[in-house]
Amino acid sequence: MLLVDRNAQAGGLQQFSPYENLWIPSIRGLRGQDIAGRLHEHLQAAGVPMRLGLAVEHVEPRAQGGFRIACADASVLECGFAVIATGARFKTGGFTPGERLSIGPGRDFEAVDVQGKSVAVLGGGDNAFDAYRFAMARGAVRCRIFARTLRAQHKLQALVGLENVQTGPFTVDAPSFKVNGEAFDVISVQFGFEPVVPGGLQDLERSHEGYLKADLWGVTGVQGLYAAGEVTHTLHPCVTTSLAHGVQVAKHIQGCLGL
Repeated sequence: MLLVDRNAQAGGLQQFSPYENLWIPSIRGLRGQDIAGRLHEHLQAAGVPMRLGLAVEHVEPRAQGGFRIACADASVLECGFAVIATGARFKTGGFTPGERLSIGPGRDFEAVDVQGKSVAVLGGGDNAFDAYRFAMARGAVRCRIFARTLRAQHKLQALVGLENVQTGPFTVDAPSFKVNGEAFDVISVQFGFEPVVPGGLQDLERSHEGYLKADLWGVTGVQGLYAAGEVTHTLHPCVTTSLAHGVQVAKHIQGCLGL
């Protein structure tokens, strides 16, 4: 067994979240970054072999069975079973992050100075409404959400107030930091997530928005190839469901090996 992760430590998107994670029972008060740290420590304590800071670029089924995996450092791995658990990343919407423009929730958004600034939040989901609340809590003087459609929980909409939300089409002039002609100091892009899928899997069956199609056991349409967690969108996307999906995959592989 070998875990390959493009990041310097295991833990997925949680390592970029400075917010309390309310999805996991019994760990109230822990931030996403704390949870990522604990996951990493657990893997180390269990003696799981890991290659960190290494991106997988291509996954290719071998004619004799199993898989050939090409990595960014030009190394090649070969295995009988492969589990794609590459998760999701923030949608950029074509924008480039910078000192006054951040993409996605979490660490990068919190690093932007909003004290005494005006903030435009682009997006209509939970993260957009949370970004509004966090920006105002950090001292923004004005904040407005621009959403083509509203997808956020009604509870969050009530906390923000729809008077602070403009729905429908909007245009963004990024160089001048204008949204619908209105100037802002900061722009926060909160367009949701998209799956991270290594090369070589373009023919694998997909569900909506390019997520890999897999059942509750992580089984895909290719023998020996599994997909788990948020790269599949099989279950509600969160830490607990991703971990549970991984357990199901491991059990299925054990069954295939007669263990």
